[in-house]
Amino acid sequence: MSERLETAGTGTAGVPRSPLRGGLVLVLVSAGQFLATLDLFVVNVAFPSIHADFPGATNSGLSWVLSAYAIAFAALLVPSGRLADRYGRRRLFRAGMTLFAVASAGCAASPWLGLLVAWRAVQAGGAALMVPTSLGLLLAVFPERRHRNVVAIWSVAGAVGSALGPFLGGLLVEADWRWIFVLNLPIALVVVYAVRNLPETRSGERGGLPDLVGAALFAAGVAAAVAALANANTWGAGSLGLWLCLSAAVVALVAFVRRSARHPRPAINLALLRQAGFAFANLAMICFFVGFAMVLLATILFLTTVWHYGSVRAGLAFVPAPAIAIPAGLLTGRLSTPRRTLAVAGATMWCVAGILWFVSLGDQPAYVAGMLPGLLICGVGFGLFAASIIGAGTAVLPPDWYATGTGMINAARQTGSAAGVALAVALIGAGTSSADYRSSWLGNCGFGALAAVFALGTGRKTVSKDAGGTS
Repeated sequence: MSERLETAGTGTAGVPRSPLRGGLVLVLVSAGQFLATLDLFVVNVAFPSIHADFPGATNSGLSWVLSAYAIAFAALLVPSGRLADRYGRRRLFRAGMTLFAVASAGCAASPWLGLLVAWRAVQAGGAALMVPTSLGLLLAVFPERRHRNVVAIWSVAGAVGSALGPFLGGLLVEADWRWIFVLNLPIALVVVYAVRNLPETRSGERGGLPDLVGAALFAAGVAAAVAALANANTWGAGSLGLWLCLSAAVVALVAFVRRSARHPRPAINLALLRQAGFAFANLAMICFFVGFAMVLLATILFLTTVWHYGSVRAGLAFVPAPAIAIPAGLLTGRLSTPRRTLAVAGATMWCVAGILWFVSLGDQPAYVAGMLPGLLICGVGFGLFAASIIGAGTAVLPPDWYATGTGMINAARQTGSAAGVALAVALIGAGTSSADYRSSWLGNCGFGALAAVFALGTGRKTVSKDAGGTS
């Protein structure tokens, strides 16, 4: 696709005229990636404190604070990219950042759980707008020779958010969990104001609107399935509520698939799944992030409820995992090892960590000997897998479909995360003793193994006359 740059009054490309200005643009726009990643970790750390503020809420009910965000993000990520192509990336980036800020304020002020969950879904809509558009903006304002470095720094911004998130979340929660959302406001408002003069960029092909009805059907189907999974233990296998949720999930997802097959601009282009390697990458991503979400929530709950760590201590205890994931991910880009092999190795490491925790973690605190080795293994495994799987999956697609393919794999990531939160809640139950978490550690092992198996298939390419389907 051809790109068109528009700058008010000039019509010239907006390449930064000085290293200082270029660095400022890079920092400001990468803030979108930073905030979206930071938010994931700080909210997980705040989970016990939020629960304490809503004493009548069950774990399954409270899990929607995490799941609503992931589901809305997954449903809106690809359509947001297409809206940006039509209406302009700078405009959509600023709209997304503004929406993220407004929703963060709403989350901070929510007096009851249902309203907090609703604002979290709105917040995800803002994140879905600002994350894909932020990278498009950077590639437009920097010369092509600098694109590789720009993409690397943009990716590191997310990694820094994940490394700072647990500790920062612990500090803020000590005062009040609502501060984790207030933190977003000054950053978002500064960025919205500062990027107003960046050049506007959009795709040369305008086309029509993406299928937002399809996105709603996808979100409804996943939400119903997550509700069934989170409440399975409480409701029981024969309960009416469980079967109503499962039925609603099937109906909504079947309607989504049928609509996507007919719509010229589907919310998620299922035609790309005809490429076997790409389909396996999506399956690997879903399975890996089911395990990831389970570990992230289960670890924080284990540290705070079984070992009775405070919020700051629990946040600090988790920091080694994302901290070591950063150099592991950067190293992955320098290795000549095939990306499929690195993805398999990363997922396998999560399987090993699950077994290690199952064997070594008990009611008595043993952080260095029990928890830390698994966190380090998970961190390295995450760096290897996350840095490899998107490239391994999209390598089998035509170049024109790399951006759409990347969006789909990231949507698969969020879908897996929503399912992982629900599964962790279902498996942990009361969560007051180490025995309550043993199923979660085994679940992490199982989903890591599944991700490794699916990652093996990412090298397969299906020869197709129309590899991408309909745009």
